Amino acid sequence: MTDQLIEYDGLGLANLIRTGQISSAELVEVVIGRIERLNPTLNFMTNKGYELARSVAADPPRQGAFAGLPWLLKDLILGHAGVPLTSGSRFFRDHVPAQDSVMIHRLKSLGLIYIGSTNVPEFGINLQSGNALFGDTRNPWDTSRTPGGSSGGAACAVAARVMPFAHGGDGGGSIRVPSSYCGLVGLKPSRGRNTYFPDYADVWYGCGTDGCLSISVRDTAAYSDALWGSTPGDPYEIQPLSRPLLEEVGADPGKLRIGLMTRSPGPISSEDAARTAEAAARLCESLGHHVEVTEIPIDYARFTATFIRVINVLTAMGLDTAEALMNRKAGVDDLQPVVWAIRDLAKNVSGVEHALDVEILRQIGRDICMAVSKYDIVITPSTPVTAPEVGDPSQAWSDVDAYFERLVGFMAFSAPISISGLPAISLPIETASNGMPLGTQFIANRGREDLLIRLASQIEAAKPWKDRLPPVSAR
Repeated sequence: MTDQLIEYDGLGLANLIRTGQISSAELVEVVIGRIERLNPTLNFMTNKGYELARSVAADPPRQGAFAGLPWLLKDLILGHAGVPLTSGSRFFRDHVPAQDSVMIHRLKSLGLIYIGSTNVPEFGINLQSGNALFGDTRNPWDTSRTPGGSSGGAACAVAARVMPFAHGGDGGGSIRVPSSYCGLVGLKPSRGRNTYFPDYADVWYGCGTDGCLSISVRDTAAYSDALWGSTPGDPYEIQPLSRPLLEEVGADPGKLRIGLMTRSPGPISSEDAARTAEAAARLCESLGHHVEVTEIPIDYARFTATFIRVINVLTAMGLDTAEALMNRKAGVDDLQPVVWAIRDLAKNVSGVEHALDVEILRQIGRDICMAVSKYDIVITPSTPVTAPEVGDPSQAWSDVDAYFERLVGFMAFSAPISISGLPAISLPIETASNGMPLGTQFIANRGREDLLIRLASQIEAAKPWKDRLPPVSAR
C-alpha cells in the first residue's frame, strides 16, 4: 500500500485513513521516510516535528476534511505554538511562538497534524527559497534551479510528492510563482479572505494572503474552505462565498468570457510563456468558452519602483518590531546583505512619500481591477520564464540594485495582481520547451474564487496533471 500512496491527493489519503486502509501513524512514518530520503538533495525543510507528529498520530483527529494527515507549514508569518518560526533568518533562529494564530487553529480543524516546516527566503523577500540559516532549496525537476519563493520549500516538497499539499503564502507571487516553477496548483485568494489575528492586523496592505500549494484543485478548495474568514476589526472585509469552495469542484462554470494577455509587462519574457498561455486559452475555447486577446495596462517601471519602496518600508518596520520581540538589536551576522540594504533604503523614505506610494499602488490596483472587470476570467502566464538557476537573485548579493532589477523581472505577471487584490490561480497545464513546468495564471474578479475553482476543475478533468512526476520524487 505505501508504494501506491503517491497516487493519492490529500482528500484521497484522508479517505484511506477514514476507511481503515492505512492509519494516521503509518502515514506519518511514510512521510518521515520521504523527508529523510529527499531532503538531503532538495533541502526543503527547516524544522522536523517528527516526535510531535508521532504523538498526535497515535490518537489522531477524526474530524475534518484531512483528518489524520501530516502537514507541512511554511516557516513564515503564521505562529504555531511550540514550533520554531525563523522566517528564514539567523536573527529568528531561536524564536518559538507561544500561541497558535487563528489560521493555525483553522487548519487544525481540518484534522491536520504538524510534521515540519518548509524553507523560505529571509523574511519572504525573494522568489528564491534560500537563506544563510538553512541554505538553498532546489527544484525536484532540475536541482540546479530554484523551486521559487517565498513558498519554495512547500512547492519542492509537494512536487516531489512528500505530501500532496503544503501550506503557503503569497504577497507578490509567493504561491503562484513556485506553483508555476514546480508544476502545481496555487491559489491566491482575494484581499480580505485571510485574517492574521492575533499576530498582525495587516500584511503588506492586504497583498499578503495565505493558502496552499497542491496537486489537485479539490485539495486547494477544501484547504481554503477552512482557512478563510475575517475576524472583527480586520482592515479588509469581503462577502463570504455562498457555499463551500469544495462544492464548486465539478460545477458547471457556464460559458465564460475570457481575456488573454501574453505580453509580459516587465523586462523578462519568453516564447514559452506566451505559447503555454495560448495553449491554455485554446483548451478553454474547446470547453465552450469565448476567448479574446486583451491587455491589462501597467506602467511596470512605475509600479515596481513604488512597490519596492513600500515593501522596503514595511520590511524595516517588521525588523524594528522583531527587535522588540526578541529584546535585542540585529547584529551584522543576523541579516543577509540585501536585507540590511533594504533597511537602510527605507530610512530615506519620508512618511509623506510612503503615503503617496501607497496611494499610487492602490490606483494601479484599481486600474487592473477595471481592466479585468470586462471579463469573467483573464488568462496570463504565471511567470515570464521557467525556474531560474539557484541564486538568481540571491539575498547574499551585495548589490541591492542588481538584486531588485532581477527580482522584478520574474514577478511581472504575479505582483500586479497582488496589488489589485483580485483572486488568481496558477495551473500546470503545459510544460516549456526545456521540459520544465510553466504555469498559466487565471485571474477572476474580486470575490469570485468560486468561478476560478469551477473553471480550474473543468480544465483539470480535461487535461489532468496529477501523475506528472519530477526526476527527484518519492516514487
